[in-house]
Amino acid sequence: MKRFVVREDSSGEILRTGSCLPEDVIKQAATGTTAEEDTVGVQDDTHYYDGSAYVDRPSLGLVYTTLNINTSETLVITGIPSGTTVYYPGGSEVVNDGEITWNTVVSGVFEFSFENFPYIKEALNVTVADI
Repeated sequence: MKRFVVREDSSGEILRTGSCLPEDVIKQAATGTTAEEDTVGVQDDTHYYDGSAYVDRPSLGLVYTTLNINTSETLVITGIPSGTTVYYPGGSEVVNDGEITWNTVVSGVFEFSFENFPYIKEALNVTVADI
């Protein structure tokens, strides 16, 4: 068996990895993708193809002071790369100015997720307490 990797030609995003018979590696590709033997142990969530080699996906570099606020405070997250889609309670938006602010009058734990290929996807849980 041979380990293989399938990547999207236009972006270098790794679509899947696996193992198969050596003669079946090339059969893993579809239109717009490349399949090849995985000789370095890449993973779709931590690597991508930069046009010449498989490299580590960079961190988003999010900056925040706390993920624990109360219902009278505002969450501020900065350092968000332009073009990042942020999924938050009740919706999503593409951030181009590098920051989001959010508040709520409801206590609980709320998930925020951040996606912008080739960066590593990141999810943060924000805890909101009553005053």
